[in-house]
Amino acid sequence: MDSMGNNGYQQERSTAYQEHEDRRATRVHEVYDVAIVGAGAAGTSAAIFTARSGQKTLVVDAGETGVLKAKLYNHVGFDKVYGPEFFRLAREQAANAGAEVVQAKVVALRRDGGSAGCDSGEVQSDDPGTYVLQAEDGREFRARWVILCTGRWLELARQAGIVTVPGREHRYPEVIQVDAEGRTNLPRVWAAGAVAGASPHTIVVAGDGARVALNLLSDIRGERVIDHDVLPAKEAARLEAGAAEPANR
Repeated sequence: MDSMGNNGYQQERSTAYQEHEDRRATRVHEVYDVAIVGAGAAGTSAAIFTARSGQKTLVVDAGETGVLKAKLYNHVGFDKVYGPEFFRLAREQAANAGAEVVQAKVVALRRDGGSAGCDSGEVQSDDPGTYVLQAEDGREFRARWVILCTGRWLELARQAGIVTVPGREHRYPEVIQVDAEGRTNLPRVWAAGAVAGASPHTIVVAGDGARVALNLLSDIRGERVIDHDVLPAKEAARLEAGAAEPANR
């Protein structure tokens, strides 16, 4: 084998080995507070709230969200935005809030047999355990809480034994059954967006993702969670003065 071919082989082998190590590391070490399946409007919105609250948040994205085919004229904040651009901005905002976004398709969800600590990795006797999210490529992700934001895709919910009910939207004849807060029949597994019966408009499912995330966070903390940022007084005064300038001319 010539040097060029050998170098190519070694590089390919090194890449394959690193991918194997990355997958092994993911299987063994990572435990998230919240794992969100789906990175459409509902999933990214939920991730922004959970990550901003300090929860170690994972978003697992299969790249199959319906928003990629959309052209949006009815989403507040945008006069017009194309689906792929909206998707990119939403993912970036979730990542900037502190969420980890990975590309993978989750095909199985099960309870982990053991208990695990959170960020520290320490085992705690009162820990209820974790869920294992099995990806199509063999990777496994572990999390204490799970939010399903999978749109029309119900196979994962069915596989996990999550109860479904007839949907109201003609394109969503079946949806996950959730309570008023967003909980499914599985402990610590929630659902948001169109898969949970919300009207399949980006602005509606984004709001539902935020609502369910806040409900989950309130469950975790044992008190109602509100996520509001206040404009600093100096900045507010500057903006108010700027807005008043045209009227003074």
